[in-house]
Amino acid sequence: MGGVDFHIQLAGSAMEALLVAVGAVAAWTLSYWGGWLGRRWFPPPSLMVYFSPRGGCSKAIVAEIEAARREILVLAYSFTYDPIVDALVAAHKRKVKVKIILDKENEAATYSDMVRIMNFGVPTLIDSSHAIAHNKVIIIDRKVVVTGSYNFTQQAEMNNAENLLVIKHNPPVVNRYVRNFEEHENHSRVPQPRPESGTTDKGKRLAA
Repeated sequence: MGGVDFHIQLAGSAMEALLVAVGAVAAWTLSYWGGWLGRRWFPPPSLMVYFSPRGGCSKAIVAEIEAARREILVLAYSFTYDPIVDALVAAHKRKVKVKIILDKENEAATYSDMVRIMNFGVPTLIDSSHAIAHNKVIIIDRKVVVTGSYNFTQQAEMNNAENLLVIKHNPPVVNRYVRNFEEHENHSRVPQPRPESGTTDKGKRLAA
């Protein structure tokens, strides 16, 4: 009987060890997939930094615009750089909701792309309630904020010393920028372009 009892005791210990091992693997698996799903559904905040001249600012902006699925909100002072303007037009064509608020200088600037983007039907407003509407902000899908000193111009891309931040998955920051956009939207008006506005826009042929 002693031998039988000893054998049963070993079997019980082995079973306990097996259960502990299975539990550990299950816990690790649950932790792994839980973390993976959490990162996929609720990715942590991130910040990318770019500098110009020729430091990848425009490529970063265009990439974020191309990734947009629902909404793009734009606050801009100068609005002349074709790669960015073309990306916004393309987003509008694929049914992304694009809204743009520009400084009043775009109503007279011969080099502004305002008239061209309006010709594509992109909703555009003028913020004339300030001495200068000097923001440079793009909010994408209420998840990404692009901002910095970088104007949306070729000069900023090729010649100026500028900086650009791409802020992702930071709801308090994004929501504050959205509220600020809405504040400016509430006091903005319909554009009143002068005859000379956009006459030297190099990309205006695309609106034909």
